[in-house]
Amino acid sequence: MTPRAALLHRILACLCIALALGAARAPAQPAGEPLVLAPIATLGPGANKEVSGIVKSRTHAGVFWTLNDSGDEPRVYPVRIDGTVISSVRDEKAPGVRIAGATNSDWEDIALDDSGRLVIADFGNNSNARRDLTLYLVPEPEPTAEHTGVLSKIVFRYPDQRAFPAPSDDRNFDAEGVFTAGDDIYVLSKNRSDPYTKLYRVDDRTPDAVTALTYLGRFDIGGRATGADASPDGLRLAILTYTHVWLFERPERSMPFFAGRVRARAYTYADGKSDSESITFEDDEHLLIADETRASLARVRIADLPVVREGAARPAGNPEHDLRVMSFNLRYAGGDRGANAWERRASACETVVRAFDPDILGVQEAVALQADWLRATWPSHAFHGVGRGDGQRAGEFVPILYRADRFTRLAAGHFWLSDTPDVPGSRGWDGACERMASWVRLRDRLSERTLLVVNTHLDHVGPVARREGMRLIRARLRDLAQDAAVIVMGDFNTSADGPEAPALLLAPPDDAPLLDTYRVLFRTQDTHEATFSAWDARISGERIDWILASPPLGVVDATIERRMPGGRTPSDHWPVSAVLRWAPGASTPRP
Repeated sequence: MTPRAALLHRILACLCIALALGAARAPAQPAGEPLVLAPIATLGPGANKEVSGIVKSRTHAGVFWTLNDSGDEPRVYPVRIDGTVISSVRDEKAPGVRIAGATNSDWEDIALDDSGRLVIADFGNNSNARRDLTLYLVPEPEPTAEHTGVLSKIVFRYPDQRAFPAPSDDRNFDAEGVFTAGDDIYVLSKNRSDPYTKLYRVDDRTPDAVTALTYLGRFDIGGRATGADASPDGLRLAILTYTHVWLFERPERSMPFFAGRVRARAYTYADGKSDSESITFEDDEHLLIADETRASLARVRIADLPVVREGAARPAGNPEHDLRVMSFNLRYAGGDRGANAWERRASACETVVRAFDPDILGVQEAVALQADWLRATWPSHAFHGVGRGDGQRAGEFVPILYRADRFTRLAAGHFWLSDTPDVPGSRGWDGACERMASWVRLRDRLSERTLLVVNTHLDHVGPVARREGMRLIRARLRDLAQDAAVIVMGDFNTSADGPEAPALLLAPPDDAPLLDTYRVLFRTQDTHEATFSAWDARISGERIDWILASPPLGVVDATIERRMPGGRTPSDHWPVSAVLRWAPGASTPRP
C-alpha cells in the first residue's frame, strides 16, 4: 500500500469509528408548526369521567377499550369511533365491563397483547411513593358483557428506585404509558425531574411476588409521557406528551425502538391546552388521542408527523443466519459471601443467559469451578478456555462457548497481555493482575462463513496495561483472523467512548476497523449506560463491557441485559449482547 493510500485508509477508518462512537450527537428535535387538533367525537356516559387509557380491539371490529383514572369503579368501557359506549346486555344503565378482582387505585393506561388479554395499568404514582404498582391481565371480554375477571396480576417495582418517595431531583417513577409487542409488556415512565421517558419490560411474572422490571433505555421526549401504544405488528411505538406526538419506527422486531427512525410534532387544540393522556393506533395511517378534560377523541395522520431523526439501517442479509453473541462477567466465585455468594446466584446467571440464548458466549472472571459449571450447564456448547495463572486451571478464565451443532472449530489458542504473550501467567506493564485473551476461529455451517472470536478481560488498575493490551490484541487479529470476520468482546475496564478505546477500535492500514456494536445503534452517548452494576442494579455510569465486530457483520441489536431474576442482580456486571447479521456475499472459501 502506498503512503497516500495508507493515509486515505486511516481517514476512512477514523470516519467509521467517529460514526460508531456517536460523533453526531444532536438529539432529535421536533420542528415546524404544531398540529391543531379538533375533536371528532365526544365520549359517552361512563367513559367520559376521566379517560386515561385507550386501545383498539383486535377481535371486535370498530371497538376501542377505554378506562378512567382513580375515582371510578374497576371498569373498562367499549366505545365506538363516534364516542358511543356499547351497552351491557344485562344492564343498559350501568355502562362498562366491571373487572372482578381488580382495584382502581390509579389506573393510567390500557394495552392488548397478542393472546387477547387486556393489560390494565394501575401504576399512577404522582408522589413516587407507591409500593403496590400493579398490572392486571384480563381476557378481552365481549363488548356487551356485564363483567369479567382477572386472569393474573403483576405487582412490580422499578429496579432503579432507591427511596420511597423518591427525592425531588429524581421524581422519575410515575407512569402513564403501557404497551405490548407480542405478549411482552412494556412500561414507559412519566418523568417529573427531567425530560426523558424510561422504557422498561416485564420479564418476571412470578406469582405472589414483587417483580423488578427490566430497564431497557431512555429517550429525551422533551416532556412527560402521558400515554403509549404499539402497532399490532410491533414495529411502531407512539408516545404522547401534553405537547407532542412521538412515533418510533423500527424496521424489524429484533431492533430496539429507540434506535429506529423518529417522527415527532407538536400539537395543540383549537380551544386551548391539551390534557390528553392516551393514544392508540386507529389503523396503519392514523392515531387516536383521547383528552381527559374534554372527554373527546381526536385523530392524527401519521403522514403529518415529520421525521426528526433517521434511525439505524436494517442490515442486509439472511435473518436465519443471525449470530447471537453475549459477553458476561460472572464475578469470580469466592469473592463474596451472603446474598452475593456464587452458590446463591448461579441460577440467576443461568436464567439471564438462557433468556438471550447465545450462539456464542464469552465469560470473564470464571474460576475453575465456574468453568466446570459452564461446561455442565451448556452441554450444547463447546468450551474453550484456560486459567490465566498457569494456562491450565489456576486463576480466572476468559472462556468462549459456542454452539457445537452450528460451528466447526478451525483453530484456537490463548495469549497473555504482556511483553511475553506466549508465556502463561505473565503479567504486563503496570497491571495489577495477569491478563489474557482466548480466541477461536470458527466455520459457521449455516452461513458458510469463517469467524474469529476473541474474549478478554483488561486490567482494572493499570492504564498502560489496558492500552498496551488492546494494542497487542489488535496486532494479533490479522494473523489469527486469516480474512475471517472478527468479534472481540470482554470486560475492558474502560469506557468504549473513552480515550483508551481507539487503540483497539482504530485499524492499521489494510485492516478493517472494529465497530462498537452498541454505539452503531445508539449513537448518542448517555449517562445511563453502566455495565458495572455494583450489585445494586445501578444504570448510571460507563459502559466498560463491549462487543466489537468487523465487516461483513452488521448490527441488528445491541443491549445491556438488565434482567433481575427473583429481583436480584446476577453479578456485579450486567451482561451485554449483540445480534449480528452476515452481509450478503459469497461464502468464505473453506480452509
